[in-house]
Amino acid sequence: MNKSTRKAILELLSQSLTSDRIDELAQDVDPEFRLHELTGFGEQIRIPGQVAAQCVLDHFDADKDLLQFVAHVLLSEGREDRLKGRERVLELLAREDWIFDAALRQFVKDQNANVTDDWGYMLEGREYRLCFASVDVVRSTALAEATRPPEVEQTLNRFRNYVRKYTELWNGRLWNWHGDGGTAVFQGGDSVNQATVAMVGVLLNLPVFNIQQSRLQSELRIRIGMHCGTAHYQSEVQQIYSHDMRTAAQIEKEACEENGITISASAHSFLKSEIQSFFAPGDSFQGMRIFRYRR
Repeated sequence: MNKSTRKAILELLSQSLTSDRIDELAQDVDPEFRLHELTGFGEQIRIPGQVAAQCVLDHFDADKDLLQFVAHVLLSEGREDRLKGRERVLELLAREDWIFDAALRQFVKDQNANVTDDWGYMLEGREYRLCFASVDVVRSTALAEATRPPEVEQTLNRFRNYVRKYTELWNGRLWNWHGDGGTAVFQGGDSVNQATVAMVGVLLNLPVFNIQQSRLQSELRIRIGMHCGTAHYQSEVQQIYSHDMRTAAQIEKEACEENGITISASAHSFLKSEIQSFFAPGDSFQGMRIFRYRR
């Protein structure tokens, strides 16, 4: 965040809020925040608004931390007549591709400008509810033995990009990939529907991929397992792992047919009825009901 934006935030706080109110709002975001302790002013001394505002900017030094605080201020004191310079702050943040999302109640990085693994808003260590789709190439070792290594590598790289294309088309992110497979992740209230449509696209267009992009001697075949749950976000997304991600991978490896999609009952329950109709009940897997895609 550049200096002019931080200065605009400083002015908004100091001109619109009392030091006591700034202290209260800062403690809402970080319960450890103590204005009098941080400034060195005694409890009975009135702290100037400019000093209180600067203390907040110093305390919430990382951009995402400061944006979390500003979002809380907007939500708590959001009327334009109560926050002097509100539109100026929003304008300056928008120039840096930060957009206030009222539904998420926070600032997000504009994904039209640059697709990021955190959808522009996830915080390090925070737990989020997500939908996971584990994608894997069937019998990749045998395919590799029947084809020259450079052609295998090229095909698998192309397949990764192919999966990424459909994943990002439906607002998903490819968080990890290991040679012949990986995990696509989707977030938000409609994540399961988006994930399902994306993975159906991957499967139905696979014959076109085999004709146009594969350099293997035989047809590339895949399995897709899906489950919804939670994971704690890390900026090194390859390191993210959770029980629910593992469940999606297990469904793919142990309960999915070749060139098929198998989805857990918990994920199936979030599907729109018109999408549910494309899935038939399967045998139980590790005590959970599963559903298989039927073409």
